[in-house]
Amino acid sequence: MAQLATPSEATRPLPPFRRARKGSSVDKHDPKIVAFTRAAAKAEGFGPAKNLPTRINNPCDLELGDRGCGVEAGKTKYGSVADGWEAGFHEFWLIFSNASPVYEKFAQTLALEHATDLTILELATKYTGADNAAGWARIVAGQLGLTSLNTLADWLAAPAKEPSA
Repeated sequence: MAQLATPSEATRPLPPFRRARKGSSVDKHDPKIVAFTRAAAKAEGFGPAKNLPTRINNPCDLELGDRGCGVEAGKTKYGSVADGWEAGFHEFWLIFSNASPVYEKFAQTLALEHATDLTILELATKYTGADNAAGWARIVAGQLGLTSLNTLADWLAAPAKEPSA
């Protein structure tokens, strides 16, 4: 059984930055990506030992299939919480880099040019599969000092702020 991280492990320093593809200047471990990922993890219920994202080392509750540790309730299990965080950072890095085919296509269905033009609520609708999207968006936006109607581009342009505890 994989060991779950303590709160101090979840906030330890991160590995060096990796550059996004497609000419983006957003780093995978940019403080904005990290803060947004942590806010998303809070919205997904990561932290309490009884919650699924915590039990399966998947802070952002991703559904990416079996990555070597199985799946539970359709959610990807990770061997360590560090691996789960890394997957979450990667997912949001793709979105914020306008390099996610899924979120780029979704933005275009809303007549938007890129994923970063999505509001947090619109992102939540896709990310959660419309399962309490408004609640998810409210938590994420609140953690970041925004509203659910702010766009992802607004967040990138705002002064950096760590999510609330």
